[in-house]
Amino acid sequence: MKARPSEKVKRDEASERWFRVRLNLVGFVFLLAFMLVAGRAYYLQVANAEIWQERAQKQLQRVIPLAPQRGTIYDRNGRELAVSLENDSVYAEPPRVEDPSEAARLLSKALDLSRQELEKKLSSDKGFVWLKRRINP
Repeated sequence: MKARPSEKVKRDEASERWFRVRLNLVGFVFLLAFMLVAGRAYYLQVANAEIWQERAQKQLQRVIPLAPQRGTIYDRNGRELAVSLENDSVYAEPPRVEDPSEAARLLSKALDLSRQELEKKLSSDKGFVWLKRRINP
């Protein structure tokens, strides 16, 4: 049996009505999601702008305290009693030294240290060792 034309029209109208309801519901969900995202963006960028700008500045800039250089001390006649001198030091990172014996051989002359002492330091398990401190130029 074939469906009557009036029943087919009713089914098409009902189907079209449900389609519109579902379409409106999906549109409402998208509108709600957009409103939530826009509200959050406003909250972060306008309402709390100062807080976020301050946090960004703290990440980009920091204060590094520098120790002031000590001045020269003079006696009452203007002669220097105490003078600050800068000295250099030499260090090594033993895990990064490929050939400790060769490095010790080359450095022993320049640093005026024994080859065995340098080789021992360059072969150590530490990540950092001083080879010589307060080197005079």
